[in-house]
Amino acid sequence: MTRKLIVLSLASITFLFFKADVSHAKGLAWIEVKAIRAAEKGDKIDAGLKGMAGQLKKRFKKFKSYELIKNKMLKLDVGGTGGLKIGPQKKVKVKFKARSKKNRTLTLGLTIEKPKFYTEIELRPGSLVLIGGPKLDRGVLVIAVKVLNPGT
Repeated sequence: MTRKLIVLSLASITFLFFKADVSHAKGLAWIEVKAIRAAEKGDKIDAGLKGMAGQLKKRFKKFKSYELIKNKMLKLDVGGTGGLKIGPQKKVKVKFKARSKKNRTLTLGLTIEKPKFYTEIELRPGSLVLIGGPKLDRGVLVIAVKVLNPGT
């Protein structure tokens, strides 16, 4: 009886260890998505964009004002999809497509609806990509995507 209990306990521990290892292999990633309105008039930079103000000014030189429209933190597993609704007809979708060996890069599919736009990007944890998009009200839509960690 004691021998069966020990074997059962070891089997349970092995199963739990294996299950935990499999979930870690997939891993989660925190991905921050920001919708920004860049405009030629004004000189305002929203507080939520202070950390990337230099990059915005460098990449989009024609614009002087940057307004944070929406900000969303996505917690995605490989294969997972999240989104950010910007207005009644605009939505950004992010799909966590793949993770490289050793978590060096993550591949994301990025879709902007109305007008339709799709791209795949590879980002290292901590890196940021800025994508200038279609016209939006009195300016242009800029999407900022940042992978905050490799996942654990």
